[in-house]
Amino acid sequence: MSLHLPKHHWGTRGMDVYEKLECIGAGTYGQVYMAKDKATGEVVAIKKIRSLNEVQGLPVTTIREIKVLKCLSHPNLVELKEVVVSAENDDDDDFGLARSLRGDQLFTNKVVTLWYRPPELLLGATSYDASIDMWSVGCVFAELYIGHPIFQGKTELEQITKIFDVCGTPTTESWPDYKFLTHSSTFVPDKSKPKRLREFLMREATARKRILPKGALELIEALLVLDPEQRLTASDCLSAQYFNVRPYPPEDPKKLPPITNLPPSHEYQTKKIRREQAKQLNAGGANSQSSNNTGAGGGRNSRPIGKSGASGGGRSRQSTTRDATEVSVKTEVKREEDSVLPTKKRRRMA
Repeated sequence: MSLHLPKHHWGTRGMDVYEKLECIGAGTYGQVYMAKDKATGEVVAIKKIRSLNEVQGLPVTTIREIKVLKCLSHPNLVELKEVVVSAENDDDDDFGLARSLRGDQLFTNKVVTLWYRPPELLLGATSYDASIDMWSVGCVFAELYIGHPIFQGKTELEQITKIFDVCGTPTTESWPDYKFLTHSSTFVPDKSKPKRLREFLMREATARKRILPKGALELIEALLVLDPEQRLTASDCLSAQYFNVRPYPPEDPKKLPPITNLPPSHEYQTKKIRREQAKQLNAGGANSQSSNNTGAGGGRNSRPIGKSGASGGGRSRQSTTRDATEVSVKTEVKREEDSVLPTKKRRRMA
């Protein structure tokens, strides 16, 4: 009798079986790399995790993420192939924070990539549901049409400010429970801002010569709602007009037309580009400063002295020294004259 056993078991292979190609993402909990299986040549994505003060093995957040990914099976979702171990002591945090939602549990609000984080989490909510993901869906959907992430804040305060600038500030009528959130008193401005999401989307799409269908616009507006209770659910979205008019979406995602001529919009790529641009600007400024310093001292007296004792301009070393002495004397005389002038007069002259 022959046994058909797998070639390897989960957790028994090490990172040495993969060749890391490049870092393609980074977030609060670590980094993700594109890598290639050395044996098969298969290209995969590897999430790096690190145990932080965990004396009993993997962090509980990592175990939760593995359980969630093993339960998910869909053609449009990345398949969890295996867990590999490494002896490296890198300074990467664990990547990915997922857990099951049960009843009225309280959770951390430091979840979801900042650009796609909903307002309730930014305001400090610890009790939430799948509606936080529907806000993220709205952000991604808008991004497909306007060609860039809709809200690009660097801090939580800047992020919520950008959201309020476009979606308006909450009121007790539009979002009855917002005042009960921890940061509402500090993050919500006293001066109200009107909602201008539709105008913003139309302007951004027009600027990039993109067509924003009415159905898409209405769907984005229904997703980017401040009050999570009023946001569309995933089931609501599938029933929306946008998905029920021609052209119908193909069953195979590979048949979707490619989106071209767009700059990288992933948060990791965008930040990387910004860092490179800042580095180039700093390098350019340093070169300019160096050039200015050279030019400031590069006058006639800085030209090299030839063998004959004269500089490139034909002036002798003795003549140059005499000029410098005269300038020094004139400077001292001017200082003495200034010292006897009234303060007010000196200020006017200056």
